[in-house]
Amino acid sequence: MAFIGQGLNMDLTIITLIISSVGVFATFVNICVTYYWNKRKLKADLVSQSRIKWLDRVKGYVSTLITNVTLYRSYVGYIKIIKKETSEGVAHNYICGEARLDANEALDYYVSQLNVILGKIDVSIESIMLDLSKNKGNYAFREAVTSLGEQIQTIDSLISHENLQQNLEIINLTEIKSTNDRLRDIATNYFKNEWEKAKKGE
Repeated sequence: MAFIGQGLNMDLTIITLIISSVGVFATFVNICVTYYWNKRKLKADLVSQSRIKWLDRVKGYVSTLITNVTLYRSYVGYIKIIKKETSEGVAHNYICGEARLDANEALDYYVSQLNVILGKIDVSIESIMLDLSKNKGNYAFREAVTSLGEQIQTIDSLISHENLQQNLEIINLTEIKSTNDRLRDIATNYFKNEWEKAKKGE
């Protein structure tokens, strides 16, 4: 009987050890799984935060570019009006900023403003291109920015030319507006898609 009791005690001890081992193993597995998911969540959070910061930065570049291109186009339009009215003998004083200037002074004012705006446009374009990699998904975005830059440069070369009156007739402000609007549409969709990725931590 004592032998049987010892056997039962030994069986209970083995069973207790097995149960304890299973418990320790389950705890270990739980710790590993928790560590894995926490690490994965941390990585996703870091990716998400980085992407959001990047999106905010590029949005700033794009909005500044679109705004300055619109302003550039408006100033070129003012130059065209002043030159046209001057050639027709109906030029008058023009309000430029807070000043009232004659036709020649107004032309000088707007040409000087174009140079300032052009510098800002160049900075925005370079900043966007540096932040957008050359992968397939960025092609339309980069192409629209490049086209806008080329159109601005073409207009600027015509404005800077000595034969301004004749060149103003061939400047196409409709084309640059169309490209600017296309960039806005592309950027809107692009940022929407990137924001969805950011929320998922991709």
